Amino acid sequence: MNNSSHADTTSATSRLALSICGYPTFCSVKAYNVCTDSLLGECSECSYSMAQAVIAAFFIFAVVIVAFNLLVVVTVYTVGKYRSMAEHIKASLAIANGIVGVFIFAINIPNIFWTLDTKIADIRRWKTDSYGSAIANVGGMGFMLFYASSLNHLCYMTIQRFIAVKWPQYYNEQTLYRIYFHLLIVWAYSVLIASIPAMTTSTFGYNYAPNVFQYFPFAINGPGIRVWFAVLLMVPYLGMTVLNALTFDTIRRRFKKSKELRGNRYSDAVKDYEKKMRILKKLLAMQAGFSLIAVPPLVVSILFQANAFICYDASRAYLATNFVTYLACFHNVCIYSISDQHFRNAVCKIYKRLLRR
Repeated sequence: MNNSSHADTTSATSRLALSICGYPTFCSVKAYNVCTDSLLGECSECSYSMAQAVIAAFFIFAVVIVAFNLLVVVTVYTVGKYRSMAEHIKASLAIANGIVGVFIFAINIPNIFWTLDTKIADIRRWKTDSYGSAIANVGGMGFMLFYASSLNHLCYMTIQRFIAVKWPQYYNEQTLYRIYFHLLIVWAYSVLIASIPAMTTSTFGYNYAPNVFQYFPFAINGPGIRVWFAVLLMVPYLGMTVLNALTFDTIRRRFKKSKELRGNRYSDAVKDYEKKMRILKKLLAMQAGFSLIAVPPLVVSILFQANAFICYDASRAYLATNFVTYLACFHNVCIYSISDQHFRNAVCKIYKRLLRR
C-alpha cells in the first residue's frame, strides 16, 4: 500500500509540476498571479492583438498546408499522364502533410478561442486533467501521425529509389496494387507510433500544452516507453540516411563502368546518370528539410531541460519552433512537385478545365 501511495504521489507531483510550467503565449508570466479572477481575454497581462496575430498565423498556415497538399492529391488523381507509381506515393505523403492543416483548424484555433474565454485556474486544471483523456489522445495522435507518417513516407520513397537504381527490372515490374500495399504498411506503422502515448498513459501519454494550444506526448515516470518511442522514430530516419548513401554509391559505380562505352551508348548513360542524380538530390533535399525543421523543437527542449530557458522564454520559443515544424508540410510539396515541370503542366490543365465550366 505504501509503495502504491508513494507512486501515486510522485505521479501527481510530476503532473502538477508540468501544469505550473507553460502558459498562453500571448500572456506575460505575471498573468498567473494578476489575472486569477478574470478571463484572459480581459486580462491586462494578456495582449488581445497578439492573440489575434497568433490566430491569423495558425489560420494562414492551415489554409496553405491544406491547399498545397490537396492540389497534389487532385493533380495525381485527375490528370491521367501524371499517375505513375511515384506520384501515388507523393499523393499519400501529401495526405500525411495535409493532416496537420486539418488538425490546426480542429484543435489549435478552437483552443485559442477557449483560452481567451477562460481563467488561468481552468487552464492549469485542464493541463493536468487532460492527460490521457480522449480529446488529448485524438489531438495528440493527429499531430504525431504527421511527424511519423511524413518520416516513414520519405523512408519508403528512399527505398523505392534504391530499388530503382539497384534492381531496375524488379522496380518496373511492380504493380500499383503492390505500391498501395506498401503504403498501407507505411500508414499502419505510423499509426502504431502515434498510438503509443495513447496506449501507455500510466507512464507516457498525451497532455495539453497551453503555450502551443495543442496536445503533445509527455512522460510522467522515467524513460521506459519513451526510449522505444524514440527508437521507432529513429529507425526510419537512419534507414533513409543509409539507403541514400547506398543509392549514391550504386549510381556512381554504374556510371564509372559506363565510361568504357562509346558513342550513343555513352551519351545515354550520361543522361541516365544525370536523371538519377536529380531524383536523388530531391530526396536528399527533402531529408535535409525534414532534419532542419525537426531540429529547432529538439534544441528548445534540450535548452529547457538544461535550465537555459525559463517558462517565460520556453513558451514563446516552443510556439516559434512549432510554426517552423509546419514548414515541412509544404516544403515537401515545393521540392517534389512545384519544382517538377510535369506537375506544373498538370496544374495548368486542371486550371483550364475549371475555366471552361
